Amino acid sequence: MKRILVISLMFVLVVAGLAAVSHGTGTLTVFGKIGAGDIEFSVNQTLLSTNRIDLVENTAVQPTGDGVEIGNWQFGAANQPSAVTYTVTYTYSPITQGGSSPASIPYELLIKDGATSTPRISGETTTINATAGTYNTSRDVLVRLTAAGVSAASTAPESTNYSSVVTVDLTSP
Repeated sequence: MKRILVISLMFVLVVAGLAAVSHGTGTLTVFGKIGAGDIEFSVNQTLLSTNRIDLVENTAVQPTGDGVEIGNWQFGAANQPSAVTYTVTYTYSPITQGGSSPASIPYELLIKDGATSTPRISGETTTINATAGTYNTSRDVLVRLTAAGVSAASTAPESTNYSSVVTVDLTSP
């Protein structure tokens, strides 16, 4: 009896399925967009004013040293339709105590990409070859005295107010 009931129920479901009638259809559209390409460039100070570099005793800041990290820069490009070459320019002056400082201590920047450091004097540039789509990169910025800087530091007056400003500028074609 149960078997007949199950078979009858299956028969009704199959026949009802064959007899289904469509009462209308509709369509949906997917709306999308791709925004304009965008770039971001930031320069970050990592060496704080409370952590002054000893220009005479610190071996890392000497001409044969690895340099002392003062900051970094980060570049990001999103949704670029094609490859673009950007230029980063580094501008700075010797380390001094201020406007009337008798000491002028020359140094060079080291731009570190992973394990490789490349010296850059003031006004020199480096390029970023950003590929199409999404591209991100960053560099650490270090300082190291030149030979003339070591000589100037050895005869400079004692002070904790030596400084120099480094400008990192990003430009595109």
